[in-house]
Amino acid sequence: MQYYAVINGERTGPYTGEEFQQRVDAGDILPNTLVWRQGMTEWKPFAQLNAAPETAGTTGTCVECGGQFPDGDLMDYQGIRICAACKPVFLQRVREGADLPATYGARYSLRYAGFWIRVVAYLLDTLILYVTSVLVMLLPFMEGMSQTDLSGMSGWTILLSVLLNSSIAIAYFTGFTGRFGATPGKMALGLRVVRPDGGRVSYLRALGRYFGLLLSSVILYAGFIMAAFDDEKRTLHDRICDTRVVRK
Repeated sequence: MQYYAVINGERTGPYTGEEFQQRVDAGDILPNTLVWRQGMTEWKPFAQLNAAPETAGTTGTCVECGGQFPDGDLMDYQGIRICAACKPVFLQRVREGADLPATYGARYSLRYAGFWIRVVAYLLDTLILYVTSVLVMLLPFMEGMSQTDLSGMSGWTILLSVLLNSSIAIAYFTGFTGRFGATPGKMALGLRVVRPDGGRVSYLRALGRYFGLLLSSVILYAGFIMAAFDDEKRTLHDRICDTRVVRK
């Protein structure tokens, strides 16, 4: 396969795979360098090269440039994953004795919660809300039974119960996530919702995340399934609100 790159404003190449890697190792090709190879429809920054649709296989994220690459192309150092282009900079940090957790912050220390543990947490939250919903719905039912005619149960009363249940769900997800960073279901499993840098989620963002969760649900839960195939285990509502779910 042949490669081309724009270096110092000029198109260079073609390179064989080995020659291209040599230019990368030499620092001539940086994460933002435009590159092209056979099969690509357009020029892309090198950091996005291996995240292109034509690339198959499991990918990981370089902690330095944020680009996604096949797992086999990433160097792993104490849990930090580095692409070939960023390796010289990273190794220089190591030689200088840099404090890696401090240098890379949350990108180094966050442990993203897996798909199945998040499913269990969601089911726990659903169970809690279901029990609450049943108790609330019993109120208009009992009102109707107290009358001689079941038709006496007011439609407005039922509507009020539905609205009350919706309000409880909004308050549940927004309140717990905004105050504690996790709903009871997530707390039980040692999970929490954070920003990409590990920071806390505001109440407003927690509210938006709840409505994003509803969107993930109405599309046949496809928004949840996305987490199983994402490097950072993000659901659709995580992507919309720029949040992550991590282990404590």
